[in-house]
Formats: sequence, C-alpha cells, structure tokens
Amino acid sequence: MQSAEIVESVVKRFSRVAMGIDAGFGVWTGNRCAEYIGYGDVLDAMPTVALESFVGVGNPASFAALAEGDRVLDVGCGAGLDALVAAAAVGPDGEVTGVDITPVMIERACEAAAAAPWASVTFLVADAAEHLPFDDGSFDVVQSNGCLNLSPHKRELLAEVHRVLRPGGRLALCDAVLKADKAAEVTADPDNWSL
Repeated sequence: MQSAEIVESVVKRFSRVAMGIDAGFGVWTGNRCAEYIGYGDVLDAMPTVALESFVGVGNPASFAALAEGDRVLDVGCGAGLDALVAAAAVGPDGEVTGVDITPVMIERACEAAAAAPWASVTFLVADAAEHLPFDDGSFDVVQSNGCLNLSPHKRELLAEVHRVLRPGGRLALCDAVLKADKAAEVTADPDNWSL
C-alpha cells in the first residue's frame, strides 16, 4: 500500500466530517465527543462550527500548561476547536496557528475563528510530515489531537514538530495507539487508517 493512498483516504474521511456527512465515526464526532473527552465548560464559549466538525481523542490543553503570551502550533487542527481553546488560554499577547492537510477542515476552522473575534488564530493547509512552513524554534508549544496515528510518515512528522518547537518547548500530544495483534488487520486497508 502506498502512503499517498493513506493520505487520500484520511483527507476524504475528514472532509466528510467537515461537510456534516457521516464518515463512519458514529458518536465520536461533534459536541458529544468533546464533552465526553473532558472539555467541560470551555465549550460554552466555542463557535458551533468548531464543535460540529470536531474529531479528537483527548484534550491537549488540559495538560499543555498553556500560558499567556505562548506561541502555539496545533498540528492536525481540523475545524479548530483545540486551536481556539489554546487561543483563549494564551490571550491577546499569544499566537496560535493551526495546520491540517484537509482543505475543507481549514475552511471550517477559518469560519470558527471568524465567529470567535477574541481569538488570535491563523489556519493554513500544510502537511506536517512533509514540511511545516515555519522557522526552526518558532513555537513554545506544539499540540496535536489524534493526528499522529493518521500519518504514514510518523518519524518525519515528529521531526518537523521537533524542528519548529523552541528548545525547552512543550509537546501536548493526544493520540490513539493500535495494539500489535490488530496492526496488520487494520493497516492493510488505507480506509482503516482514519477510523
């Protein structure tokens, strides 16, 4: 199986989520998912569009030790919920940038940012496994929520994250792990990579 097939499958599935089409995740999308994994009251301040297209496995802001003025990169930002949560934490002196390989998710994230005028957030389409368009040491914190497991190029993605993270910076990573006895069964089909 070619990595391009995996990336294409991931983009297709997450595009469906962004467009409000059933992508086979069941209840594990949207506001219900965000509530279940522990976002709590912070959801009350979030734009509906960020919640409607949310897919995640954890809450990176809950342990990222975000501080006012931090520069934060959200890798695999999706519709922007985690980036907006980070923007609320880092305040007007901080900066948050979200990147995702799914153009329609970036469109949703931009809509969410426009509905949250208090948030200083920028979103752009980028493949973190190929090249992040930022200088070395650009960010105090890199966060990601369920993105690493979707990439067929995990080493390259983590190398790029390391490159753009300042020395002494923090990584807040939430992800899914596949048990070894299921790996061959799941990874044999490119569509299974994004489940």
